[in-house]
Amino acid sequence: MNKRILSTLATAICSLCLACSTTVTDSWKNITKDKPIESEFEQIRIIARQSYWTIWYPGADGIFGQFDKNLVDSSNRIGLLDSGPNAKDDVVVVGPEFYLLENQNYNLSINSWDVVHGVYMPAFRIAIKAIPGMETYFPIQTKTATVAEDSSTSRNMLICTQVCGIGHPNMKMKFKIANEKDYWKWLDSIQ
Repeated sequence: MNKRILSTLATAICSLCLACSTTVTDSWKNITKDKPIESEFEQIRIIARQSYWTIWYPGADGIFGQFDKNLVDSSNRIGLLDSGPNAKDDVVVVGPEFYLLENQNYNLSINSWDVVHGVYMPAFRIAIKAIPGMETYFPIQTKTATVAEDSSTSRNMLICTQVCGIGHPNMKMKFKIANEKDYWKWLDSIQ
């Protein structure tokens, strides 16, 4: 074959591959970009930072308070502006575990504030990246979770699967799917 035909064929194949990959990427963006209808799902934010997870519940009003990353310190892990009207009832959990209400639909808002992290929750079959500056939404249903009866197993954990720094091995957080009584008892105990 002459060089002109090979060059044309190579260009055509590259163009086809690029078109196919763009279509797949756009399809994935369509799955994760829009958060589900808020009235059908409880909202929870999962924030990844080197060496720990932060779980942020919006509180009884269902609205997240405002935050400023510049205010983050050891006593205010997400930089929550206490003066905001919606911040007063927000609940921020840094560990060792968090609770989810049984038979509940949740919309997880996943973000990272420093480097790329891997969000892995085997009970919900979730394996997705947390990318700095990019919020990704992922709906889950606790009634479909495959949790283990033995809470020591990694199935009931939020685990980082992306080597993200020296604290990477510590990025594990247990979760429990609880009945309404136990869920509210736990929530009251951490406020």
